[in-house]
Amino acid sequence: SEFSPALVTVAAGVPSSPPAPQFDSATTDKIKVLLSPSTDNGGMAITGYKLEIDAGNDFTSAFANVVDYAGTSTFELLKANANNPLTTGRIYRIRYIATNSLGDSTASNSLYAALGDPAAAPTG
Repeated sequence: SEFSPALVTVAAGVPSSPPAPQFDSATTDKIKVLLSPSTDNGGMAITGYKLEIDAGNDFTSAFANVVDYAGTSTFELLKANANNPLTTGRIYRIRYIATNSLGDSTASNSLYAALGDPAAAPTG
């Protein structure tokens, strides 16, 4: 035959956005979220994840990395954390980012969450 087999090369890229963090629970001292991995690593191994939170309540403030997040699938954002303090009465946006050697994914959709005790069970 005159032609050799075709070779297709696909360049690697950054990972796809991971799913939005899922709300697990909240108390007056912490917000607990569940985190799932990205479904597409972009052709390169995922090297980590970033968890970000905004300043709360205005829904336009910049996001900041949660400093003590270590890539686990469950994470508690603590009110007393000096690096990312939470304030009772504020609603926070929390998002998740996947990273590989080529860079960061776009951020996940945001989870909106606040500190607070769960509602009491109805009586009577």
